[in-house]
Amino acid sequence: MSAPVNLYGKHKALAEQICLTKGFNVVRFPFIFGSSLVEGRPHFFDNIKSDLESGKTVEMFSDSYRSTLSFNQCAYYLVSLIEKFGACPEKIVNIAGDDVMSKYETAMVLANKYGLNTALIKPISVASTNGIFKAKRATSGTLDNNKLKSLLNIKEIHLKV
Repeated sequence: MSAPVNLYGKHKALAEQICLTKGFNVVRFPFIFGSSLVEGRPHFFDNIKSDLESGKTVEMFSDSYRSTLSFNQCAYYLVSLIEKFGACPEKIVNIAGDDVMSKYETAMVLANKYGLNTALIKPISVASTNGIFKAKRATSGTLDNNKLKSLLNIKEIHLKV
């Protein structure tokens, strides 16, 4: 993990160290993009889809990149690791896809899947949005998934919305 840029990241890094010190494994997840799995609690994905279905414009960052998978994919790979190994021989495993995507690109994937108007998705820059975020944010949240692919004998992992 690279040096955290904010308090949230520092807390995540500390939590990982505590887990490793106690002899546990650490699993890192990507930007998880998909419909909510909790009834009555819409997720980021659901809000974007609903806005596009209503004909509303959606602004999405085009210059902030993340490894991205769906909730179902993350759950599938985690369960696969547990079923195969119980306690994985690798102490830290990143569950992530091969594709590094901006939030703008993920919204385009959503719109294309559901036949929604992609012209309603407007790319914006993190740098041009003064005041949205109080804490500094990393512009890249990419994860190396080579250990995961090796452990589960997978060649490629791509976002499936």
